[in-house]
Amino acid sequence: METGIDPKVDYAFKRVFAGDESREILLNLLNAVLNRPEDRPLCEIEVLNPFSQKETLDDRLAILDVKARDDQGREFIIEMQMLAHREFRERLLFYLAKDYSQQLKEGDLWETLRPVIVVCFINDVLCPETTGYHGRYELLDSDTGMRFSSHWGIHVFELPKFHKPVTELDSDIERWTFFLQHGEELDPDNLPASLQTPSIRLATGVLEKMSHNTLERDQYEARQRNLRDDASRLANAEEKGQVKATRAVILQIGTKRIGTPPTEVVAQLNGIDDLDRLVQLADRILDCPTWDTLLEGNPK
Repeated sequence: METGIDPKVDYAFKRVFAGDESREILLNLLNAVLNRPEDRPLCEIEVLNPFSQKETLDDRLAILDVKARDDQGREFIIEMQMLAHREFRERLLFYLAKDYSQQLKEGDLWETLRPVIVVCFINDVLCPETTGYHGRYELLDSDTGMRFSSHWGIHVFELPKFHKPVTELDSDIERWTFFLQHGEELDPDNLPASLQTPSIRLATGVLEKMSHNTLERDQYEARQRNLRDDASRLANAEEKGQVKATRAVILQIGTKRIGTPPTEVVAQLNGIDDLDRLVQLADRILDCPTWDTLLEGNPK
């Protein structure tokens, strides 16, 4: 039976990778992300902010990323995001820098600073200029490729760019990417052969437990609703911004081409909230001799 729980929802994501039974799951994920050799894997990991039922989804400010530290002192910030908004890259840098700077207290030596690595899975396209689903970003010299420091690193996984079918998965990172894409549809008792690994079985089992736990299921569904509401608000805000910008373009070009618009024309344009209609007007502005010609057919 399918789990019915989407691990892309950040509440479920943290439950899988930061729960009481998650140590082996998280270790396997990080070894896959870092592409560690089989003979030199990460062996120890401490979750710094374990999953807690107190992180209820009634708290819209609940932080649902996963923070961990390995036996070398390196810190990891692992998160799942549904949308990549316009300033998302700056957001990643901010949280990395914030975590790095908070390591030092007054009087501490620079030598005590340890690397911080951000691992971000996004159910969106952040970098349309690339085709690969896994981006690795470091501080490097742009001419020589020399690494300036190994203390900052960012791994970005853009899930929509991953298209391998389950029958062709041949690495742990591909298995985890597929798991995040399709975990909701997986049957823990009938996993495909390529997903028959201890860590994937454990992770799928966590999703199954969530589906049968009334409290966790309720919290998961509440978070899912919140994420949908947030996405809807973001989409509406972006469209409003586009509407405002398109009106401004029409008025700017029209003023240069036709002349200053009468007050009633400005009022009429301000009354148009349909972005498609405004785009049509912007396309016509260079071909119209008067403001009346431009707005002809538009109800006043």
